[in-house]
Amino acid sequence: MFAIAPTDLDWYKFLKNNQIHGNVNFWTPTPWGIKRLNSGDKFFFMLKSPIRKLGGYGTFDLYEEINEETAWQKYSLGNGCKTLKDMQSRLSRYREGNPINLNQYDKIGCIILNDVVYWDESDYKIPEEYNISFPNQVVKLKYFHTPDPFNLGNDKIIETKAKVPPTLEDELHEEMELLYKRAGEETNYWGNRYLQAVRRNGGLKTAKKMLHSKTSGQRAGLDRLLKAGRPELTLEYLVLKSKYRTLFTNEEINVAKERLKSFESDLNIQGNTGKNQEKIEEDSFNESDYNKLIDDLENENNLDNTTVGTSRREQGLLRRYLFNNNEFSRCGICNHEYPVNMLVAAHIKKRASCTTKECLDYKNITMPMCKMGCDDLYEKGYIYVEDGKIIRNPEKESSITPKIRHYLVSIGDKKCNYYNQKTKRYFNWHRSKFKIDTIQYSEGDKIRHSEYGIGKITAISGQRNQKLTIIFEDQTTRNMMVNIAKLELIIDSE
Repeated sequence: MFAIAPTDLDWYKFLKNNQIHGNVNFWTPTPWGIKRLNSGDKFFFMLKSPIRKLGGYGTFDLYEEINEETAWQKYSLGNGCKTLKDMQSRLSRYREGNPINLNQYDKIGCIILNDVVYWDESDYKIPEEYNISFPNQVVKLKYFHTPDPFNLGNDKIIETKAKVPPTLEDELHEEMELLYKRAGEETNYWGNRYLQAVRRNGGLKTAKKMLHSKTSGQRAGLDRLLKAGRPELTLEYLVLKSKYRTLFTNEEINVAKERLKSFESDLNIQGNTGKNQEKIEEDSFNESDYNKLIDDLENENNLDNTTVGTSRREQGLLRRYLFNNNEFSRCGICNHEYPVNMLVAAHIKKRASCTTKECLDYKNITMPMCKMGCDDLYEKGYIYVEDGKIIRNPEKESSITPKIRHYLVSIGDKKCNYYNQKTKRYFNWHRSKFKIDTIQYSEGDKIRHSEYGIGKITAISGQRNQKLTIIFEDQTTRNMMVNIAKLELIIDSE
């Protein structure tokens, strides 16, 4: 399938003159609700009167509805305008000339295209010569459920790419483009000039230029990402990956190290790890050592120096199990990739509340959490996991700052890949500590009440707001409402 849409001449000429081929926004003054185009479909430009010919095409990527300010932040010159003011001026002209009150819309439609091709005037095509009917009355776009009639597009490009494997420089270029998208989506920093430079000059050339640059604009982008606590989204971090170091000189690598100096202990970019730490990271996980260590911990009655040392050994063994000598791994909450030195081996159920049997269930009671916020937010109950999803705790909403709220929004409703039938009971324990009224209890569950002690649920009535009948150890029977009683779910180890 392909589509043809009437195209503004100024928009087209601006993009063609500036040779912008990716992240092109074919914006519409009102949302069009595009649903029939699929990623990869061709989108042809029918240049408006007096030309009335096809002037090129792009490959459809996605459709979204956002306000013009956000569109400018994300796509910049790809909007076909020199400035945001220019874009807003064009929007006003469209809205003034339309009988419908378009000012009621706070969003515009954004048809995002990549691999855009602009034909020379001598190559412009008249649709009718290809048996394509496109009447003057069409003011939006028209779909055609037939193959591309011009036999154009990426066939030749794909064939070339299939025959020539990507070089290391190609892979760097691709990762640099990905950094732009990740930084925008995860920190709301859209480095539009950075992306334009990468696409205009190539990734490697742009990287080398930026490493020698001392401009305030380039430094501002780096500072913003570091302030957000996301050094892994910087070009400098990419340069320091062992995979790409051969592409850069020692001087350039040292520049990248210096710029990330404040994070060097976490990133381990200096390579100054002590011998003992190296040995720990090189060793493989040994289950019998771990079981013996847990026994040692249980036999110690106070937190003296020996216990502290043993606890560190436990953390080291769990890290070896989770990270397996890998240089990078993903946080179990936000799912972002980090160097392992920026991740902790966290207990899903609070370590101090675990029984010996639960500690020995290391495969199910631990998961990686990042030091960028997820570990603290989980431990303090700002988030919990319910039915496999990361849930923001509404009871904590009144005690957070805008920055924390922004972070919580970015991870809320994400899937937790560590949630399964074996880990479910540990996640439920954690949730019960911070969101008691959301727990759906079952008959036979053991609970602890702050005043009456341990009891067993013998009957339940109600669905959302459960009423529980509980027999306590002193054989007294009490009825309690979940949303009022302060109960703690007791999880017996399997």
